[in-house]
Amino acid sequence: GGSKPGIAGDVRAYQSSAAAPAARHSPGVAASQIKRIRFTVGMFLLGRPCSLCTVMGSSVHSQQYQLLLKWIIQAVFLGGHGGYNLARGITVKQLLDRIRAEGRNLGNGILKVDGFVNHQVDTKLMQACGLELAKRFATCGASKVLTAEISGIAPAVMTALELGLEVVYARKQKPITMPDQVLLTIAPSHTKGRNVELIVSPEYLGAGERVLVIDDFLASGQTILGLARLVKAAGGIVVGVGALVEKTFEGGRDVLAGLGVPIETLVRITNMDDGRIEIGS
Repeated sequence: GGSKPGIAGDVRAYQSSAAAPAARHSPGVAASQIKRIRFTVGMFLLGRPCSLCTVMGSSVHSQQYQLLLKWIIQAVFLGGHGGYNLARGITVKQLLDRIRAEGRNLGNGILKVDGFVNHQVDTKLMQACGLELAKRFATCGASKVLTAEISGIAPAVMTALELGLEVVYARKQKPITMPDQVLLTIAPSHTKGRNVELIVSPEYLGAGERVLVIDDFLASGQTILGLARLVKAAGGIVVGVGALVEKTFEGGRDVLAGLGVPIETLVRITNMDDGRIEIGS
């Protein structure tokens, strides 16, 4: 194929000899099913196990059984839906506390979180953030997670691990191991102060993929929009966008509104004028 509109460089929608893998959908769960699952878990804890497959019905995939059972067991011990809200609050508070304690305003809208996110990584914190993002996107039916190197890799890997998915990260330089024809676009980088290339091998991003985009920051939205262009060029669709930190004053959420997908962020920074780091709700 030829170049796709909105994609800079040599872009090709790759078609392998095998059929594109079918998207793995994550069906929603009705409230009545949640009640039945909680009853099932309760019976299991009381020594009277029964079939979760029977309780849920055959329409839910086995991978989703495992995810739902894992999260619902957590909810049982933390007090049902309130337990989920409590766990969610703990994760967000951990990230907030680290930003308040170690985050540095370097001016020009740049927030330094190198000590726990994007140079040295706090793996326990990142695991908690990944679990939280995975919960928020549990029903989006993603078949793959996409991010950009390097700082997006840690939250993307942890989120994908919880969802049982593979991660692809866009490279900023083309290695010799990539094929001659690649998926490539250009996006402005605020931290680097210049345009950067985002490159993905068509071997790992193909037609029919339902892609969840995860990054460390949502700021201007240009990097994430670039990743969305790669997905479109490959013949896939974006089903959700998640980030650890959103800088709301840069307007990235509005830029991404045209994608028409859920956008979830764990912490929102509302103002960084005059050295401040103001955090919104």
